[in-house]
Amino acid sequence: MSDHSKEIEALLPEYVLGTIPAEQRAFIEEHLESCDNCRIILEELLEVEQGLLHLAQPVEPPAYAKARLMAAIAAESESTQWVDRLLRLPFARIGAIAIVLLLIVTNVVLLNQTITLQDQIESLSRKQETNQTALALASNPNSQVAELQGDQVGGTFVYDPGVSVAVVFVWGLEALPSNQVYQSWLISPDGARTSAGLVEANPASNFVTFTVESSRPLSDFVGFGVTVEPAGGSPAPTGAKVLGVDF
Repeated sequence: MSDHSKEIEALLPEYVLGTIPAEQRAFIEEHLESCDNCRIILEELLEVEQGLLHLAQPVEPPAYAKARLMAAIAAESESTQWVDRLLRLPFARIGAIAIVLLLIVTNVVLLNQTITLQDQIESLSRKQETNQTALALASNPNSQVAELQGDQVGGTFVYDPGVSVAVVFVWGLEALPSNQVYQSWLISPDGARTSAGLVEANPASNFVTFTVESSRPLSDFVGFGVTVEPAGGSPAPTGAKVLGVDF
């Protein structure tokens, strides 16, 4: 692997969106000619973007989603010429592009914060797993998209009812105090809630993506939701519901 591979990997999502400066684009393209690993990652990002764009029928986004998306993009990029074009896209397509935007934001945060090498490795590993899951669901003809709804929060739940894993895209989650955390739940037909894991809001962006895993096929459940719980999570929901959807 080239000495520049890690640096190039961090820039590939922005390269896919076409927002990279011209001098960096030339540097990336020169590197891609000789690096098989980076070319593979680029192909996966392109497939994820294109696959997710076709998972759901387009619907118009609510006004708050447009406003929050514009604010997040303007804060993370010096060039906002493409913002208006992005905001004119249907809701489902904004959700698909959100994953690529999230990769950009997350990589920028990782590169600028002083954190341990182990934290960086673990974070990159989680992103790669989520990316691979999203790619698999995007290429699966049985995959479905459920629109998550909440007060000032929106998102999509991408899943195959016959399997036990899903990818969730959420925008609009505000950072919580240190004594609280977002927790996700799968809802059974009898109303029982099964924890699907904690959700960490990203203070640098309104966009969050995470993987939901269950010990049973998702067809065994009738809904999904996210609540605010005490730090560390709860065995059952106790706090306010932030967003959710019935399958």
